[in-house]
Amino acid sequence: MLKAGEKRTVRSWEDMEKEYGLDVVGDIMVRGCFSKEMNKFCGDEVTIKHVYGNGMASIEEDSCYLRSPEMFEPVGKLLSANEVWKWLGDNYIDGHYVEVFGEDYDFSELCENFTFEEIVKRVSDYVNSQNKPYNGNIVCTESESALFTQWKKYEVKDGFLVGNSGKTYGSETSNRMPFRSFDEINSRFRSKFAKLIED
Repeated sequence: MLKAGEKRTVRSWEDMEKEYGLDVVGDIMVRGCFSKEMNKFCGDEVTIKHVYGNGMASIEEDSCYLRSPEMFEPVGKLLSANEVWKWLGDNYIDGHYVEVFGEDYDFSELCENFTFEEIVKRVSDYVNSQNKPYNGNIVCTESESALFTQWKKYEVKDGFLVGNSGKTYGSETSNRMPFRSFDEINSRFRSKFAKLIED
């Protein structure tokens, strides 16, 4: 079931064609049909704008077409049952339960309050969010070197930060890995940063 405001990924043309087939004009035979003009969004993360009574939805990125739930998949992959049980075991003492489930449940309470499908979805969403590159604008609040200027705004795009010299920085000294979180950026440099909230 789609919900307004949530993020979804538009499925690939090949994936939908394999499952639903093509109609006589070459469009995919999902409810409402998925036309060639809609193909440009395949693989993109989009925001559900409005869900209608028949289950069809519009997206923020394109108001020309209505889309059916069959055209979307969750952002990020669902973990397997084994991966979920491993995550639950590995993170039982680490306090991540509160971030994922809202409370620090013990295992029996967790099973009483959530179906296994809900547990899989919540754990998968959390794991996927931790693996995404960080994006956002930040401000240098303390400059400890010529790499960054105090009170200057910097953009972190796809997990990489460009300094004063034009050099691109990542989360390791090799600079090949993207930053996954704002905290990673602050721990990487002697200079300190704050998130920039813009209206």
